[in-house]
Amino acid sequence: MLIDPDRVGSLSPLRLGLFLRVNAGGRSSGIASIIDAPTRSGWLIAEFSFRPLGWLLTFDDNTIPGTMDVSAWSEVGFHTKVDLDIKVPCQWAEYAIPGDFRPPKAFPR
Repeated sequence: MLIDPDRVGSLSPLRLGLFLRVNAGGRSSGIASIIDAPTRSGWLIAEFSFRPLGWLLTFDDNTIPGTMDVSAWSEVGFHTKVDLDIKVPCQWAEYAIPGDFRPPKAFPR
């Protein structure tokens, strides 16, 4: 899909999430594992964000809370015109943990 702009298809089991960054700067990760201890679940995630946009990619069909799932965009042709009205979440991306949207005040100095 990256080489041929006319090729469309599902990303499944990958999921792509979009968010707007509140703070300036950028954050990128390699592939990282995120563990939710209370639910004993986890997933693989990669993030690239540079103000104003942030992208989160998960590798196991999980969506990340705080992002807008745009995975279906890969099923629309590059040259196809579509009118969209979307609500993209605005998040802090202050610390080095991918998908961590806690505001600076959540961390005492």
